[in-house]
Amino acid sequence: MTMWRHTIAWTGSTSGTMPDAVSVVPTYTLSEAIFKTKAGDRRRRRRGIWAGCKIHWVLSPEEVATLDSLLAAENADSDATPFTLTLDGTTYRRAGLSKDPDMKPSKDTNSSLDVQLEFEFYGREAGFDAPAHMGAA
Repeated sequence: MTMWRHTIAWTGSTSGTMPDAVSVVPTYTLSEAIFKTKAGDRRRRRRGIWAGCKIHWVLSPEEVATLDSLLAAENADSDATPFTLTLDGTTYRRAGLSKDPDMKPSKDTNSSLDVQLEFEFYGREAGFDAPAHMGAA
């Protein structure tokens, strides 16, 4: 099994680099809307491919402040200070959390935090990212 390294950084109201992630899993969804007309016909309108990623970290107490800065910058996203997420040099502008963060104490130790964030990129994709795993060997 091949392992990939992911360098994760952000800019916005704050900027910085996150500690190494345990995993980064790309997500791709086909967005479509299905609706009914007055005549009862079902119509389908496909809107394109939308990309995102699930990032998993195990953070020590000293690294939680870095996560707080990332979340503050994502929350403060605006036209004046857009939030950007960078994965190994590829920048995704206006990325945003698609779900509330999933945080809990790590099962293995009592001194770390197990965090999983799911981001959605606000840009329609023409295809899959290259490399599709969003990382460097």
